[in-house]
Amino acid sequence: QGCVVINILGQPLRIGAGVILLGLGEIVWEYYVLIGIDAPYPGIADVFFLGAYPVMFVGVLLLPQVRPRKWERVRLGLDVAAGTVAIVAIVWTSYLADAIALDPEAGGLGNMITVAYPIMDLGLLVMVLILSTRRSPYQFAGRLVFLAVAMLATAMADLIYVVEVGAGTYLDGSPLD
Repeated sequence: QGCVVINILGQPLRIGAGVILLGLGEIVWEYYVLIGIDAPYPGIADVFFLGAYPVMFVGVLLLPQVRPRKWERVRLGLDVAAGTVAIVAIVWTSYLADAIALDPEAGGLGNMITVAYPIMDLGLLVMVLILSTRRSPYQFAGRLVFLAVAMLATAMADLIYVVEVGAGTYLDGSPLD
């Protein structure tokens, strides 16, 4: 009573399109590794990588859900806001504050892209939070749990990458790559 399932078709396709964009970015990156030259930064791989995040965000936000009642919507909003602040505080103080270094030689666009990656990864963590708090007929379905775990793994790998690049310890072809 009072709960209606909102079902918007095509959201899994949007999430899949985001994953395909990540794959295309990886193909471009690995092509440069294969031919033995440094990938340009910013470059076409960054277009694919950064383009994937908004596509996946929209797909997750529009996944089917049970329409929340008025006060439930407020509670969910507060839970997500509190979780977001906590995630940002933990990730910033633990990793990013020392790892992100703006390079005057990289120019404005290069520095914007350097900052965009961690912001998008924080967005992925917020998407996991949204997936875990929203009421859905599929809330604990294996595919959504798998999606949340995959998003967590992607965000963690990217955060480790930022830290390793900042420390000068990143190597192409390493297990992280």
